[in-house]
Amino acid sequence: MKEYSKAKIAIEKAISLDSTNSVNYFYLSCLYSELREKDNALQALELAIAKGFNDKDWLNNEESLESIRQESKFKELISKIK
Repeated sequence: MKEYSKAKIAIEKAISLDSTNSVNYFYLSCLYSELREKDNALQALELAIAKGFNDKDWLNNEESLESIRQESKFKELISKIK
């Protein structure tokens, strides 16, 4: 059984301790995607990329992002990574 509420608390705490760490926002995006909260997932992913997350392979293969991978905003965000 997945404990999303505990995961969200942990991720939000990590962000509060280091709001510059792009991976924290990536994990938040994964969490929201798992919860099927697409807008929140895409917003968190946008922040992750803005803060320097640039691992296209991880984004394209992470199972928890499956619910947003076909969204046009996801594809737009991926295209911004150099």
